[in-house]
Amino acid sequence: LPLDQDDNQLLTKDGRHLRCHHHGALYDASSGQCVLGPCEGAGLKPLKIEIKNGAAWLLT
Repeated sequence: LPLDQDDNQLLTKDGRHLRCHHHGALYDASSGQCVLGPCEGAGLKPLKIEIKNGAAWLLT
């Protein structure tokens, strides 16, 4: 699942927002709150992950 937009950039240049590859929506990187786009006012659901051998693993 590609998360970056076009240029391998998941975060905006200032590092404050995540950009959705599919809709171009912007999310606050610290809170997950959507600040611009079709989801404005909604938020991302936090998930627990573990970094192992340079890869992120979703914990269930």
